[in-house]
Amino acid sequence: MVKIKTTSISAHIIVTALLVTLFSTAHLYAYSTFNAANIISDNQILNAQSPYPQQQIQDFLTARVPNCAVGTCLKNYTDPANGQSSAQIIATAATTYNISPKVLLALLETETLLVTNNSPTQSNFDNAFGVPGSAGFTAQTNQAAKKLADVMTGLQSPLYPVGAPTAVPYKLSNGSCPSPQITIANLATASLYSYPGLGEQPNPAAIAANYGAGDSCSSYGIRNFFIHYDQWFNPSATDITPPTAPYNLTASAQQTNGSISFQPSTDNVNVTGYSLYRNGILLVNLPSTSTSYTDTGLSYGSTYSYYVVAHDAAGNTSQNSNTINLPIGDTRVTVFRLYSPLVKRHLYSADAYEVSYLSNNMAGIWNSEGASFKVKSVANCQTGQSVYRFYSQAIQTHLYTIDENEKNYISSNFPPSIWSYEGVSYCADTVQAPGTLPLYRFYSQTLKTHLYTLDENEKSYIMNNFPKEIWGYEGIAYYVFPAI
Repeated sequence: MVKIKTTSISAHIIVTALLVTLFSTAHLYAYSTFNAANIISDNQILNAQSPYPQQQIQDFLTARVPNCAVGTCLKNYTDPANGQSSAQIIATAATTYNISPKVLLALLETETLLVTNNSPTQSNFDNAFGVPGSAGFTAQTNQAAKKLADVMTGLQSPLYPVGAPTAVPYKLSNGSCPSPQITIANLATASLYSYPGLGEQPNPAAIAANYGAGDSCSSYGIRNFFIHYDQWFNPSATDITPPTAPYNLTASAQQTNGSISFQPSTDNVNVTGYSLYRNGILLVNLPSTSTSYTDTGLSYGSTYSYYVVAHDAAGNTSQNSNTINLPIGDTRVTVFRLYSPLVKRHLYSADAYEVSYLSNNMAGIWNSEGASFKVKSVANCQTGQSVYRFYSQAIQTHLYTIDENEKNYISSNFPPSIWSYEGVSYCADTVQAPGTLPLYRFYSQTLKTHLYTLDENEKSYIMNNFPKEIWGYEGIAYYVFPAI
């Protein structure tokens, strides 16, 4: 019979204690009926009967820890001994020894928590399965699969026989604890009890404690293996453990768009998606692969509050992430309309200095008619288009256009004495964006000048009261924001 070495039991007790500490309050799990004599079936332990291809192993590991805290965790680990990935190593061992990868994954988590560890050390990989005398992830994986396979194939006698009532202790390190008799039902269960450090059956206190601590006679190895296997690979098991809360939610604003991102949740089975809330109301449901979202059409001068929660396939919902408040500052500039009774022209300027100078130094020549509309500044023109300004000395008027073709035509066909290009005045939109209104453009053949208005009443008045040669409607120039 295989002898359980004290060193391996001690190491297992340390890992078990750690697992109890980690899960005693953080996880709940309603697992199916536990039977110490029949942990899993022979079909479940054999790879031929319970296959799990390499890609599925890889997907499983990625789902357990989507992001590694230290750059490398099990999902992206490569053994320096052979350059193989962890998924490849597990799949190869499974094929070589005919032991299901599902069993190996549950055993790996039982021994060292390596499946869900987001910041493992090289020592964790080197001692992954807790097998004494083997160092390195590949060697540990192969030895773990071999130890199970040796019992399954008869190369090694099990620690406890199959089919005969046998005393199996609750806790080997406590001689005062009982060793109730059980009749082990199959070689698969016998092989688990024969694995280093798993030669104890959990007592009722350990079972009742779920993932938590039982009493002084409780052991946890077999119990924890059963729970890991049951919740990961048994579809009939009831999962009542919610995902961890998403964390490090951040947000930044660009114009009227909010860019939200967060770090993903983990789950004992799978995270299936996220729900992003804005101001306490569901904004959007995201797939499990998405940890960012752009919220568009926000209002200038408003502040928005965001948080996100995670969901799993069983309908469990995580706690809220941190809440982030995102102010949408008003980076727009105001365009003022000035009128000159002398030349009967309008001037539209987003230049505060120009407006102030004309109003204060050329009163009577240029009179301010107040704020006309708001636009995007040249410095914040990422989502708009440039509005170009021309000046004609010959007819003493300005022209504003967002049309590149019109700008190029004027620049190419008229000398500066007729139309002089003065540069980009501000930015606007050619397609109506949230919060914007159309700016209408008129041209007076008589006065040789343009008029721009956001005011629907002014537009209607001009169109209804002036003939086209006085004020001809040319359509929507572009889209701008109201002044207030």
